[in-house]
Formats: sequence, C-alpha cells, structure tokens
Amino acid sequence: MDNKDERLQFSTHMEEGRVEQSGSLNEKESFPTSPTVSGSTLVSRPSFPLRAIKSVRTWPESIATRVSDAWPQKDEFNVRKLEDFPIGYPRVSRFLDSDDSFMIYRRFGTLQARLLLRKQDELRKMEEQLQALDAYHDESEYGRQCLASRVQDAKMKPDEEGEETRDQLLDRIEKKHNEYAQLLFNAQQLVSMNRPASRDQRSVVRFLDMPWTDDRTGDERKNLVKADNRFIYEREDLVSLKTGRENAWLDATVERALKYLHCRPIEWLFCSKEAQMKTRNQRIHYYTRERINTFVTLIITLLILLLLVVPIYVLYYISSNPSHNTNAIVIAILLIATLIFSSVLSAFTKAKRHEILAAAAG
Repeated sequence: MDNKDERLQFSTHMEEGRVEQSGSLNEKESFPTSPTVSGSTLVSRPSFPLRAIKSVRTWPESIATRVSDAWPQKDEFNVRKLEDFPIGYPRVSRFLDSDDSFMIYRRFGTLQARLLLRKQDELRKMEEQLQALDAYHDESEYGRQCLASRVQDAKMKPDEEGEETRDQLLDRIEKKHNEYAQLLFNAQQLVSMNRPASRDQRSVVRFLDMPWTDDRTGDERKNLVKADNRFIYEREDLVSLKTGRENAWLDATVERALKYLHCRPIEWLFCSKEAQMKTRNQRIHYYTRERINTFVTLIITLLILLLLVVPIYVLYYISSNPSHNTNAIVIAILLIATLIFSSVLSAFTKAKRHEILAAAAG
C-alpha cells in the first residue's frame, strides 16, 4: 500500500514537471535538454550553450531592424534638381557638378607660364647677387673664413652701406624658390590632367546657349552673358576634373547612339532613378555611367570571345581537310586574327602600347 502511494505521488510530480517544462519552452522549438533535480520534482530545461546560441541568433535580426529603420529609403534621398537653383551662375554651377563629364574649366596656361617666367627671373637676379657676394668675400682673409665656416658666416653683420648678409640673402632666395617650385608643381599637375572630350564640351556649350524660362516673370533668358561663357570655347586651354580611365572610341559611340535613340526603353535601361530626378527639362538627359560601362564591357567581351573562337574553328576545319597549301593558310589566319585582335584593343580601349604587344604575343 505504501509503495502504491509513493508511485502515485511520483507520477503526480512528473505531471507537474511536464507542465512547468511546457510553460518555459516554446512548443514549436525543441532543444536538447539537461535534467536538473529540484526537491523531488524532475524539471527539464535547455542546456546553457544552446540557450546562449538561441539568444545570439536573435542579434542579427535586431541589428538589421535598427539599421533598416535608421537608413533612409530610396525615395527619401535628396537629389538637387537644376530647376531648384536660380538662373545664372547658381544653375551653371549645379550643372557642372551634376556629372563628372561636365567638370570642365580653364587652366590658364599662358598666365601660368608668365608667372613662372617672372619668378624665374627674380631667382636669376638673386643668384647673381649671391655669386657677387661670394666673389667679394673671396678677396679678403676674413671673407674666405666666412666662406669656409658656416658658424663664422652666421656671425657676419651688414656693412655700413646696409648690404644684406649672406644669410639674409639666402632667406629671400629660399622664400622665392619655394614660391617658384609650388608654381612648377601646380603647372605639372594641370598639364597632366585629361583634356575634355569633344562631346562633353559640346554638351556644356549647348547648356550655356540654352534659354531658360524664369518662373517669376515668364521671360526666357540664358544663364550667362556672352562675355562670361566664352571660357568654354578655349579648346586648347581646357582641362577636365574627371578621374578614371579616359573614355575610348566605343564609349563615345555608345553615348552618341543613346542620345540619338533616346526613348522609354533606353531611359529605363541606362538612366537610374536618381539620374532622372536631376532635371525636369526634356532636352537634358543624364545617363548612369556605371550602366554604360557595363554595356561597353559586355560588347568588348563578346568581341574578344568571337576573335578567339572563330579562328580556332577555322583552323580546326582546315586541319580536318588538309591540302597542299594548308600551312600557308594557317599562317595567314593566325596573322589576320592577331591583327584584328590588336586593332580591337587599340580602338575600343585605352590600352598602352606595351599592353597591346603583350596581349598579341600571348
């Protein structure tokens, strides 16, 4: 009888343990458990490592939720339109900054050369003064000591006539030479910049010559007066701030074709939403540079693939049907294929000469 009561009591405790277990765990999740004894009740709960893993698994979801809430949606990005700026220099500035291809400015090469010549002549005069001072000191014993000792030369004071010392003259030479060197460095940087493409220059010219309607008065007027927009016609003196590779002939052909064939499908393929939001003017079209580069890369890849596959197929066909002049035909095909391959690299890309030679030799 006592054994029966003990079994009944143990069964009751087991039922209570299962109730506690179902309340502590999600019914849809099952984790391996490690039993722990609490009094006479057997309670099962997830082991410590798995509970830690379960809590860690929720971190990426919570972080992603916070980032998604904080990051603005695509429609919330601010795209500054041309029409948001007043007609004149404000709108011209926005247009030149709206695309890398339109960042065209003068480098004033003639003025730069004039400044360099001026600084150069000033340094020449200072050099002659230093040479004359050295020759004068070389005539006396004390002067020769000053020429041979930097410490002794630093102790020298200006003479009664107020002539400057060698240190004072060298200080002036140093200052002037630094100015000259800075001008030389700036001139080198400007000369090394890319010249703007003709199509980009024409785009800026069209924009400057385009009449705009004033929203307040309804009158049509251009952004700049004739004297102020003459800079864009100085072809030899213009530089482009555009970085990266200079567009090749194929890039120019693709962009020209897009302008002539502009329609809804082309706008959908080559104009991002941000590019379309830059202006409301139907005469101005912005194309996304990344999409054009992808399209050009695809064309070049297909051409190179054809130039590799077609000669191999022709050589295989000739080798399968040999004749008395098979060797001559094979050599001619190899020469023609190499010539076409090098021409494609030279025309469609900006590869350098040694790069073309290496590709043709390979």
